[in-house]
Amino acid sequence: MTQITLPNDNATTVNGQPNDFQDVLDNDVAIRDVVNGNLDNGNIAATANIAGSKLADLSISSSKLENGAVTNSKLADNSVSTAKVQDSAITTAKLADDSVTPAKLALDTVEYTQDHTVTSSFLQTVISEQPAPGTYLAFAGALIMDSSDVSANGSIHLMKNSSAVASSFVHGGSNRSAAIRPTKVEIGQGDTIGVRFNRVGSATGWTLSAYLTLLRIG
Repeated sequence: MTQITLPNDNATTVNGQPNDFQDVLDNDVAIRDVVNGNLDNGNIAATANIAGSKLADLSISSSKLENGAVTNSKLADNSVSTAKVQDSAITTAKLADDSVTPAKLALDTVEYTQDHTVTSSFLQTVISEQPAPGTYLAFAGALIMDSSDVSANGSIHLMKNSSAVASSFVHGGSNRSAAIRPTKVEIGQGDTIGVRFNRVGSATGWTLSAYLTLLRIG
């Protein structure tokens, strides 16, 4: 603590003479030299309670704050911007139940549909596509559109390249449909995915309407 020391603290000088102007001036200078720029923490009482209005705006730096000193109640509503949140910092536990709505999900889906006229061939490619590489959840199915013939039937297959990864059977009769169970499929560079129809019944010339929906999950 910077202390003020008065060079002349008696009514008389050392030689017993009364203080003159110079003695008073020396005391004033001693006080000035401490007050002007030399007051430190020791000069401020612990009970001083200095008002915030006495502090310059933007004068408190991060290093002046003790770790953990800023509590939730000190943060104003809407005070933390997205840029201030660290990447990957929000964990599952921080999300309230039902807080993520469909509008917040960036769903990457691709849908293909095709009306196919059934021929006499046993194996018939209905849909064949080459999506971007990734991991997909595939949904596929087919509907008999314009035939009530019970022999208008066969199996539908979800194909990756030349291999069937899932299948179902569409029975003969008008408006009969079949769906393939949702299937996880890994698509690499150059891979194809699609729907193939394997004709079983003898009927031909009828329309099979097929769909393939890919939901990207990775």
